[in-house]
Amino acid sequence: MEPQNPNFGSSDGQSSSWQTGTKHDTSDSAQEAKDAARDRATLEAEHGKQTASRAVSDGAAALNKAAESLNEQGQQTLAQTTSSIASGLSDFAHRLEGRNTEELLQEITGLARRNPGLFVLGSIGAGLLLSRFFKASASTSRGPR
Repeated sequence: MEPQNPNFGSSDGQSSSWQTGTKHDTSDSAQEAKDAARDRATLEAEHGKQTASRAVSDGAAALNKAAESLNEQGQQTLAQTTSSIASGLSDFAHRLEGRNTEELLQEITGLARRNPGLFVLGSIGAGLLLSRFFKASASTSRGPR
């Protein structure tokens, strides 16, 4: 008769309790990893939201300066239009700052479902604006070439 391993094949239920404990440990580890990933994603989304808000605010400020310049040059209609766009961007930046990331995600998801074409175009536009902002920020931090 061969000696039995206490963790495997014992008839007293030890192996099933060991296996159950392992399953609980694995599910706890998986839940912890899931929670950590969600926390990291939330932090990254918050950082992205702040970066986007800053970029939109900077764009609005640039448009306001352009509107002032246009007004000085006698282009009142174009100055008013530019100022109106700047105001809309500024309002958007303030709304963006005032919302949490979950609300923004729900709103974006709803927009994508209601109007996928607009969502794709908006995503492309936002990507282009952010890439230009990052490119300008990187060249400013490195100094003139």
